[in-house]
Amino acid sequence: MRFLWQVLRHFGVLNRRVVLVTPGYAQLARGLAWLFGAGSLFSAAALVLVAGHPGDHRRELVLIGAGLASAALLGWRANHLSRWALRALTIAGTGATTTAIYLTEGPAAAPMTTNSIQLTRTHWLLTVGTFLIGGVLIQRLVHQLRDYMNRLEVLARTDPLTGVANRRGWDEELPREIIRCRRDGRSVCVAILDIDHFKVFNDARGHQEGDALLKRSASGWRGQLRDSDFIARYGGEEFAIIVRNCDLPDGILVIERLREVTTDGQTCSAGIAIWDGEETPEELVSRADDALYEAKRQGRDRVIAAEWSRRPGRSGASSTATIRAVVDGAAILSAYQPVVRVADGSVFGYEALARPTGAAVSMPVDRLFDTAQRSGLGRELDWVCRRAALKGASQLGAGSVLFVNVGLAVLLDTMHDVDQMLMLLDYHRRSPESVVLEITEREVVRDHSHFAGVLASYREHGFRFALDDVGDGHLALETLDAASPEFIKVGPRLVREAVTQGSPAVLRALLAFAEASGAALVAEGVEDAATAAHLGELGFDLAQGYHFGRPVWKVVSEPAPGGVALAT
Repeated sequence: MRFLWQVLRHFGVLNRRVVLVTPGYAQLARGLAWLFGAGSLFSAAALVLVAGHPGDHRRELVLIGAGLASAALLGWRANHLSRWALRALTIAGTGATTTAIYLTEGPAAAPMTTNSIQLTRTHWLLTVGTFLIGGVLIQRLVHQLRDYMNRLEVLARTDPLTGVANRRGWDEELPREIIRCRRDGRSVCVAILDIDHFKVFNDARGHQEGDALLKRSASGWRGQLRDSDFIARYGGEEFAIIVRNCDLPDGILVIERLREVTTDGQTCSAGIAIWDGEETPEELVSRADDALYEAKRQGRDRVIAAEWSRRPGRSGASSTATIRAVVDGAAILSAYQPVVRVADGSVFGYEALARPTGAAVSMPVDRLFDTAQRSGLGRELDWVCRRAALKGASQLGAGSVLFVNVGLAVLLDTMHDVDQMLMLLDYHRRSPESVVLEITEREVVRDHSHFAGVLASYREHGFRFALDDVGDGHLALETLDAASPEFIKVGPRLVREAVTQGSPAVLRALLAFAEASGAALVAEGVEDAATAAHLGELGFDLAQGYHFGRPVWKVVSEPAPGGVALAT
């Protein structure tokens, strides 16, 4: 008995420390176990049920027992066998099972004649058993093969380092999602994330730490996403994300959340774009990638949203249908551009700038409003924009000044008087004193007395007014006098002329009017420090433009990198 124990240990049957067989050999061992076990059992059945004649069957029983023992060891210890043990058990099991089958075919077995071929009952039993075992084995092999193919499919689409989908998985998933969105009329956002200064981190701390950073970042980002969302390693330190059934503001919040959980004290930049309903997956990714580039250009550690696609907006009836969809779905969000004091650069307030989403995301803003005005939807769109401006302004604080653009026709409409604006402010918990209604020049004022009376009714409740793009449009001096605005916003063209050509006559007139009326002059489109300094010398009180800050979805308290800027 001790000798048998040592032999078994030598062949690795009971020794876990020997070199084990590969998974393929283990599967082979289990297959052999099925064959040996089945052959031995059918031999026993033939011996008892068919042979049935008296005599000494100890040899057969020993061989049957040896076959069953080989089958049990091969099946039970398949993952702990050495190759020598597998070979030994295979030879022993094959010999024992074959010999047992041969010996159970005794002379007393009753022959059966079929087509002149002599077949015994044992032959019939073993033949049927062989087919049954073969069928079971084939079924098991088919299931295992299908399982292996599924695993290979997953591995082919999975990044081995981070465990998320790889570029191949992304290239297959995004077109499928675009097809689903086109079929179901849903929206989808695509974002590209890039870990800032990854090469510097990799060189300073080694490739292993760089790989660990990628793994931890991917794991943290995946934990912040919904189960329905999709993340893939796009290449190197770049990751791509599909945020399903989501509009742009919510998509921005999701990517902001990801940016905030970047590990190891690192930061990341991101670009996000919403599908415009027409563009190809490649065009959508390209817009998100352009927005990512803009995020890096602006200083990294921020999210940039692509404003509109490169496709031109549609015209005619389709444009009207698009505007109707925007109005019905309130598909407008607001970005906020700071208005600063020229003297010290401190923030005085923010202008809410309407940006379309959904089906109209490909339309430039000016064309959006022009189309709405021509199609008779200007009033509805104006109120959608007001609601969006006040909804997003909750982050600004109750005391901050908010410039809200209003259309002249809506302002003068007797069906939409000051009471509706007051109810809207009350809903968003903002006081009229903190709101400046900025009148745009899309329409000409024809009744100046009525115009002045409407403004007076708003001022009774604390509202202030600004005239937009003065000097760039067709604003009449009579309109300027009737409005008596608290703020005069000088358009970018006149601002540029003030720097390049000195002080034009129109600008000098505006400066005189502002000084006489007590209005504050606001310069628009300021893009560099030299222009800002020159405007201060001319007497401008306030200014806005890319030099002071781009339109942002999320307002930060300091100018440090962060927040979400709008790509232009």
